[in-house]
Amino acid sequence: MQRGIAAADRAFNGMLSENFSQACRVDRWEFAYDYGKRQFGVQATVPGLPIVVVDGALYVEYMPTELRYMTKWFHEGELNDETGKPVTEADVEWAIEARKPYAMKRHGDISHKKHNRGDQRFTYPDPKTYMAYDPATGKRIQPSKNRLRGSVTIHPYPEVVRHLQRHLWGTTQWKSVYGQRNQVESVNKSIKHTRFPDMESAAKRPGRGEAYHSIATALMAVAYNLRVLVRAIREECTPAEKKRRKSRKKFTVADLPNVRPETVGALAPPA
Repeated sequence: MQRGIAAADRAFNGMLSENFSQACRVDRWEFAYDYGKRQFGVQATVPGLPIVVVDGALYVEYMPTELRYMTKWFHEGELNDETGKPVTEADVEWAIEARKPYAMKRHGDISHKKHNRGDQRFTYPDPKTYMAYDPATGKRIQPSKNRLRGSVTIHPYPEVVRHLQRHLWGTTQWKSVYGQRNQVESVNKSIKHTRFPDMESAAKRPGRGEAYHSIATALMAVAYNLRVLVRAIREECTPAEKKRRKSRKKFTVADLPNVRPETVGALAPPA
């Protein structure tokens, strides 16, 4: 079984894969990434297989050029190579949907066995469900001549898993998972705030060494969690305050500061 899905910002898939993505993949983690504007389009080719990584997903290489590079053209402000027209958000949404028939199908979870840790099986899509094009010539390949059938094993090659995601980028599922980063960022901001553990302040962790800083960071996280729990319990146990009704005091002229009382006679006319 996989461990879970981690939502990470661009700094992480911008690192060397060997330092982060590959190690996490072998440990059975999958990701929800966003990309910098120059990271879209074809990101890698699976060694020895007719499979490409486009916007973090695995597709057969017979996918049309327009579908491969639509997001790249949009984010880099380039014209569509096929039509010569500017690429719009509607074009990107169309491309994301049109890519789905070319996507490799997951066949089980990431392996945790000792001899093939990080490997995962994928099945080729049915050739009858998509229009295949030769990537070299651009010519149409008939389903009867399309040899991409059956299933294959994808090894955790560093260039392949660097951008690989659990869900197709830009889809509803991807947005749902990636959106969970908002809660994480909120917690990080609170932990670094001067009113709270103030993790960002070096004065709060004056020691040296990785072990010291790991312990200090853990204690700050515990302190923050305790504060959140106490606040939640207090809010849960405190009875709701009764709303005070607004006063219905009747309006009267007598309350006005500069109004002459009725008992005072008329003023004398000017001389």
